[in-house]
Amino acid sequence: MEDSGPDIDELEAEADRLEERSDEVGEHTDQAGSDWETKKQDESVPGAQPSDEERGGASDGADQ
Repeated sequence: MEDSGPDIDELEAEADRLEERSDEVGEHTDQAGSDWETKKQDESVPGAQPSDEERGGASDGADQ
């Protein structure tokens, strides 16, 4: 009988690699979120502070 598909051990190894990569991506996402929260507190970071419109402030109508 011919072997027509992947071996169970190969599939388990691939599942382990995918799980490890998923964990790495999750850690990277957590780090990025934490970094962004820190930058939002730093007024010297361009674009990190919400605009007046995002804060709910009055608009001068220039965008209309």
